[in-house]
Amino acid sequence: MRSLPQSTDPRVAHPDATTGAQPGQLEFSQLGRLGLVSWQRHVAAILTILFFWFGLGTAATIAVATLTGVYDPSARRDGFSLSGYLLINVPFPFLLAGVLVAVRFIHHRPLRTLITPLAHIDFWRVLQGFGLLLTLAVATSGGWALLGPDHYQLVFHPQQWLLALPLILVVTTLQASTEELLMRGYLLQTLGLLTRRTWLLVGISGLLFAVPHLTNPEVGLGPALMFAFYFSFGAFVTLVTLRDNRLELALGMHAANNLFAALIVAHPNSTIPTEAIWQAGALDPAYNLITFLIGAAIFYRLLVRRRPATAAGRRAQP
Repeated sequence: MRSLPQSTDPRVAHPDATTGAQPGQLEFSQLGRLGLVSWQRHVAAILTILFFWFGLGTAATIAVATLTGVYDPSARRDGFSLSGYLLINVPFPFLLAGVLVAVRFIHHRPLRTLITPLAHIDFWRVLQGFGLLLTLAVATSGGWALLGPDHYQLVFHPQQWLLALPLILVVTTLQASTEELLMRGYLLQTLGLLTRRTWLLVGISGLLFAVPHLTNPEVGLGPALMFAFYFSFGAFVTLVTLRDNRLELALGMHAANNLFAALIVAHPNSTIPTEAIWQAGALDPAYNLITFLIGAAIFYRLLVRRRPATAAGRRAQP
């Protein structure tokens, strides 16, 4: 059977050694070509990821539920349910391990190629994405408060919030980063082996992000609008990743979005069993979608830029 295109020496640690291009000239969607990319290896990699995620992750979740006696993470006691919060997030370390094992030991390529074609990860870029998305989320919530002062209720319990803060910062950041490494890292680069069309990669990634979120309780408030929101979020983060030619902005954006929902403004329909500073009323799907699209345009204008090396890299690729 025919294999997907692969490098002549997939074990080489430096991307430019397999392509002849300078590191910054490599397209993010093409980084999957740096390792072993036969269809058999991709099947093995997907099965490995699923085993870690659903096999080991489910076993660990059952163990935590048995030890804590909490089987329904949505059943909160005294606002923040530590057991329920951990129950939701137990599978993510296993999912992350599965992705890393698949990339390093099945495809035999450097782990950093999930994030960047360069020799080092740009953590300042992560902070830029985090800070701007957080600022836009605060502005969006502020606008909703101006439209109706009764839209938010202060539910801040300082001692409980501060005690939970370190755990939520670590666990939620891990959860968001794992989703990005899987969706905008491994899966996007796998799709890049089949097509280089940006619009197709953006559309497929948007669908892959939206479909699993359709089981969230807030979808019932407006299925079409909530689907449009989740699709738009997944598609936009993918577009940002492709245009910026790296994953750092997406990592920062996703972490900021999830931490804001867990720590600052919580919604009654949220799947995250935490107690934030403010409790919002029912989510308005139309306002949620419109403000996201406006915020996405601002984010793109301020942070996303076409790097000259990226364009040169496209011409240099075979």
